[in-house]
Amino acid sequence: MSFFYIGATLASVIGMPLSGTLLSLDGVMGIAGWRWLFLLEGLPAVALAAGVLWYLPDAPAKAPWLSDAQKDWLIRLLRTEADSSPVSHSTAWQDALRNRRVWLLALFWFLQAFATLGITVFLPLIVRSVSTESDLIVTVLSAVPFLFACVFMYANGRHSDRSGERALHLGVPLLAAGTLMIGSIYSGNQSLAYALLVVTIALSWAATPVFWAVTTE
Repeated sequence: MSFFYIGATLASVIGMPLSGTLLSLDGVMGIAGWRWLFLLEGLPAVALAAGVLWYLPDAPAKAPWLSDAQKDWLIRLLRTEADSSPVSHSTAWQDALRNRRVWLLALFWFLQAFATLGITVFLPLIVRSVSTESDLIVTVLSAVPFLFACVFMYANGRHSDRSGERALHLGVPLLAAGTLMIGSIYSGNQSLAYALLVVTIALSWAATPVFWAVTTE
């Protein structure tokens, strides 16, 4: 789960400085920089969507890069996992809504996403409020927290797996992140506020892979 989400955070590490570069195209061909940003970053997603629809197989049996033996093994494995699942695929959704753990996990994810996405979406504006540098510098500074997030996610996920403990690996990073977020607001020092935000974002993301490990368990 950590490696999977590292892909998402690395996208921000690469994408934010790229966005800053694209914003510098402001006025080229009479087009605003933010429009260039949406256009050029949207085109790869459209192309990838078409590629996925055309090339991605619907099942292991249709995957051309797998041998017949690999296809058979994977199909048997998926069937075995489905048969041994503690929850039937036919279980009514009403049962899920009556499950206390489902509501606790939903509340946890709501609160985690409320903070994490709020900072992530507005981070360039937050950095801009404490920096008079160019758009490129602002976006580079905005990408730094996600580099730390990659490290924190890996370390927290690995330690959680090795120790077999989940609750503290979920709660402690978020409690620390919330404390640091409050500290960044009232620090009164721009450099310190930025440093606290960097660690805040890294800690918030650190709980994400552990959360999804818990839901699958």
